[in-house]
Amino acid sequence: MRVHDREEEVTMLKRCPKDGTYTLTAACPKCSEKTLTPHPPKYSVPDKLAVYRRKAKYPELEATK
Repeated sequence: MRVHDREEEVTMLKRCPKDGTYTLTAACPKCSEKTLTPHPPKYSVPDKLAVYRRKAKYPELEATK
């Protein structure tokens, strides 16, 4: 493994949520907004956090119970 002089090792593509620019840096080069990974989380059959993710995404389902 090579040692880099950078603070963060560049491993994944990132996307700016504000203007949609793709970059390899932690901040958008156009607007300086913090970039996020556009990749979904890894899939796991015994997903322990799926219940919480569904509650956050579909709050109306919790009200019907």
